[in-house]
Amino acid sequence: MPRIRSLMSAGTPALQAQAIVGLTQSTTTTGSTSTDARQITSSNTLFTGGSGGAILPASDSGDRFVLVNTSGGSATIYPPTGATINGTTSVSMSNNTSTTVIFISPTVCHCVPRTPS
Repeated sequence: MPRIRSLMSAGTPALQAQAIVGLTQSTTTTGSTSTDARQITSSNTLFTGGSGGAILPASDSGDRFVLVNTSGGSATIYPPTGATINGTTSVSMSNNTSTTVIFISPTVCHCVPRTPS
């Protein structure tokens, strides 16, 4: 992925460069179901604490999210309402792991490397 600084040095305005690369959200996990889980709001998300889960936003084919869990516990990742992740309703990320979630369609996404369900 291109870095923001490289894009800007090539003449790309700062806000466009940030949109291309994606910003990083540092947050905690919350809740015990998809209805009260923390909403993921950035293409790069670092879970730094909490217990519970996070839910991916509604997305289009080809959208990608990088998730890193350093929370000290497991984090449950939920797909958007009406979608599946790795063919199921949620996946669990162990502490000190990362994954990239790729949307194959608005209703199907997969973790690469595959995160056990």
